[in-house]
Amino acid sequence: MKPDVFDEDRPRVMVVSHERSGTHFIMNALAACYGYVSAPALVFDRRPVNINFYYPEHVRGFFAQFNEVPMRNIVKAHHAVEFFEETLAEITKAFVIVYIYRDPRDVMISLHRFMNHWPWREGPKVETCPDFMRAAPCGQMLRYQDAQHATVLHRWMAHVDGWTLGPASGQDPRIVAIKYEDLDRDYETTIRNLSQVLGREPTDIEKPDPNKNVVLPQTGKRPDRRSIYSDADLDWIESVAGTTMTRLGYL
Repeated sequence: MKPDVFDEDRPRVMVVSHERSGTHFIMNALAACYGYVSAPALVFDRRPVNINFYYPEHVRGFFAQFNEVPMRNIVKAHHAVEFFEETLAEITKAFVIVYIYRDPRDVMISLHRFMNHWPWREGPKVETCPDFMRAAPCGQMLRYQDAQHATVLHRWMAHVDGWTLGPASGQDPRIVAIKYEDLDRDYETTIRNLSQVLGREPTDIEKPDPNKNVVLPQTGKRPDRRSIYSDADLDWIESVAGTTMTRLGYL
């Protein structure tokens, strides 16, 4: 893909998330308010990138090709932090990394629907969301994780902890964490808070359609958690991920 470019040097942007965490919401917001391009994004995945994600030299080389290119297209990634441990310091010389996270109770509902949508085995294909979140990760979703996890919920926790207790915890000012719920409920403040790391004020404060460019958009009313989870299910979620959820303000 030949990237779109700014007519001046600007930070390149990569958006990272666990799947179904508001990835396209923040990408579209960056496009609407700061002039980046969210469609087409440059998807950091087996297709079209087709590199060895377990080899730091390949990861380094992918990002290095844009060091002298003020690229407007956002790079989108779902990989765990372990894939970038040896290369982040070099990547952030040219890139700002935005990590977006979301309440796992909502992530599991959306991800269960997503997995059952595809005709292939993207991940566990089970009838209910409670069974899904307790299932071991499998299928094509394994490409985003560096090690196996006991359940899909444990996988979410490892992904979010890896980024928000590590690089997106303030260790590097060019790696920032955004809470999906803040972006949704206090959009203008959340967007304006990115101005310092992006080096300029937003050109506009425009909240994009939540279904714009989204893979498998929501077509009806968002499901109520109480229609999905029993009290025992909610207790189990807290028993697994309660420490992370409390730290992030979900409990």
